[in-house]
Amino acid sequence: MPAAHLRLSVDGQDLIIVVETEPHLLALVSSKSHSGDWHIIREDSTTLTCTCEGFLYRGLCRHIDTVLDTLYPMSKRNIK
Repeated sequence: MPAAHLRLSVDGQDLIIVVETEPHLLALVSSKSHSGDWHIIREDSTTLTCTCEGFLYRGLCRHIDTVLDTLYPMSKRNIK
């Protein structure tokens, strides 16, 4: 069984919990609009998904951006 790495980060008002198990990622990001709720970010192959309403409607959300910014600061990310 691959090792899991737990990372706890506070980004502004967001609380982020990242559990990395190669080759997958699971992250929890605290909700700003619903106190006490969490959004789940999962990596399936090369796609990140989130359980928030914004992702369900648009296919994008700030929770995924928050996790990516935590794991890969802008200076280290490939931007096309």
